Amino acid sequence: MDTPLLLEQVHRTMRSLLTERALEEKTHKKTKFSLLTEAVIRDEDKEKAVALLQAAYYKVGQNFNKAMLAQALARVFCDGAYDLVKAKTWAFEALGQEPRSFAITDTVGQVYKTILRSV
Repeated sequence: MDTPLLLEQVHRTMRSLLTERALEEKTHKKTKFSLLTEAVIRDEDKEKAVALLQAAYYKVGQNFNKAMLAQALARVFCDGAYDLVKAKTWAFEALGQEPRSFAITDTVGQVYKTILRSV
């Protein structure tokens, strides 16, 4: 198999595992996080999920959409007002990489909404 093609398949699999949210059968709404991230939070803790996403963010190459990982990190930090300063930092990291992304702009808004509710 051609190396660039293999690398693209690895990136696609990583993106799916780390950032793609599933649809819940009963409600037909998206899960809060990817199934892998939810499993790590459920079976371990939020800190392990953060460590996993941060490791992926810092290890992936330029051809991988790091904005999606930064957005996932912002969402984890924002959930339950876990760490709103870091949520804001990661949300703006994602926005800096994908400034025209509606999903990332929405995440920035959710972070600010959570900050306002926590005051």
